[in-house]
Amino acid sequence: MEAPHGPTLPDLSYLSSLRRREARDASHHAFVEGVRFLFRAVESGARILGAVAAPGMLRNEPAWKALHRLAAQRIPLRRVSPQEFRALSAAREPQGVGLLIEQAWTPLALAPVGRQTLWAAFEHVRSPGNLGTILRTCEAVGVDGVLLLGDSTDPYDPDVVRASMGSLFGVRLARAGHEEARAWFRRTGAYVVGASAEAFRDHRTVDYRRPVVVMIGCERQGLSPLQEDLCDKLVRIPMTAQVDSLNVAAATAVLLYEVFGQRHPPLGRQASLARTPVRPENRS
Repeated sequence: MEAPHGPTLPDLSYLSSLRRREARDASHHAFVEGVRFLFRAVESGARILGAVAAPGMLRNEPAWKALHRLAAQRIPLRRVSPQEFRALSAAREPQGVGLLIEQAWTPLALAPVGRQTLWAAFEHVRSPGNLGTILRTCEAVGVDGVLLLGDSTDPYDPDVVRASMGSLFGVRLARAGHEEARAWFRRTGAYVVGASAEAFRDHRTVDYRRPVVVMIGCERQGLSPLQEDLCDKLVRIPMTAQVDSLNVAAATAVLLYEVFGQRHPPLGRQASLARTPVRPENRS
């Protein structure tokens, strides 16, 4: 299919600059590439500012149809050579299509809260691969949002975006300081459960059928003192004596799927859980 025509994007040097965190922070833009990300961005209603395509590389007919729909909305497209796209790309196997998008952040004060709200909160995730995997898990269990405490973690890092496999577009993102988060937790009645290797309580003994925030620490040090201070309950994930920690993405998945399992039990467990009241718990 012939590439659509339309207004042009900023030059390629600008798109290349978005590999750097400081450029993304200053512009609130990001560059994402790949056919999967094109489809997910369109489906999610992401604010797409422009597209880049290499007709000599992109041979996916549905992708070209999506680009034509974007062009019909007056979203600019820049057509480039395969060599130009490879120079722009950060992927190992470039697919010949990329999008300039505006970063999407939800102000925490406007974040929706219901009886079974579920958020995951992080202060710092060092590995882009871990954060991308976490975003995939969060979308899989239907979290209402991911809260990033401070500005040390960037979900729009190209490596995070790639590892998310498109889930970046399926999860609400919010950023807040610790005190702003504390005020939001109190105002909404969210029950904050933090994962700590030093805790005594098994994570499976907590009742998660209420508004919950799962608080996860960084890969090396775990929860920071500021994070612990935000928690109503500290829990541990049981492990054998030979293992003293889990990968942060794995730990997040274990905790979130316990919440998911309690809220969506197999038919045999639904009646027994329905008879179990939600009781207030003291922090430990």
